[in-house]
Amino acid sequence: MSNNYKLKITTPTVELVLNTRRGLAITELCFPKIDKGWLVGTILHGSYHNVAYSADFYSGHTLAEVFGGHKLNDLVGVTPAIKEDKEFVEVIVHIKLNEGTIEKIFKVSKNRPQIILQYKFDLKGTWSTFRTGKVTLNPDAFDLKSLYYECHNGGVGAEKFFLKNTKEMSPGPLSFSLSSPGCLGNTTGRLVIGDSKHKLILENDPAECAALPIIHFVSNVDGRSFVRVAYSLCEFDDTRIGRPTAPIRTSFTLSITGSK
Repeated sequence: MSNNYKLKITTPTVELVLNTRRGLAITELCFPKIDKGWLVGTILHGSYHNVAYSADFYSGHTLAEVFGGHKLNDLVGVTPAIKEDKEFVEVIVHIKLNEGTIEKIFKVSKNRPQIILQYKFDLKGTWSTFRTGKVTLNPDAFDLKSLYYECHNGGVGAEKFFLKNTKEMSPGPLSFSLSSPGCLGNTTGRLVIGDSKHKLILENDPAECAALPIIHFVSNVDGRSFVRVAYSLCEFDDTRIGRPTAPIRTSFTLSITGSK
């Protein structure tokens, strides 16, 4: 169902609203059997009074930047194609930019509380940072007292970290010569973010694309938390500033599954 620029896909297990004016950015992602409200989506401009968080914070999109130069994103107007089979409803767009092309596919499950976001990049440019698969959590849907993230960082078992005593995790930049303070090891490609009521399972295949997640977390912005995940394909430090980078010609697949 489409309403102006909002495209809504509904299955027995998923309710997904996409913004066709913004390259199919996720407006709301709801898993009705997990929670009646949306868990992932867009935090609109003005939701926070703090000017540092007054922008639109989208989900399911890409942002690349050139040091001291322009930005590239896929937040453009699109006309999607829709097809379906017994397992998924697929929403497909091909985005043409000056730097190349992006193919973007959402696969919405009919049987599980799950969506799959597939990207195919063919982009030229000297990128300083390249982050994709952004996931912005609904600040009103998660309990800060029990909020945690969990992933493997090189060991046999997953490590779990509670955020209740953490004030901030910054995505960077730290300075003009360092774009990020770090990322998660996430050696199995499985990152879990949740609380005592429900959780989101974010999964990607490191063999397909060695993208690593970066968490942006602030415990208190106007009395609410802010949580966002982005997958990094490229960062910079003082050894790489000004050096040309290879074209981004790769695919990236992210599965988002809801669970209690």
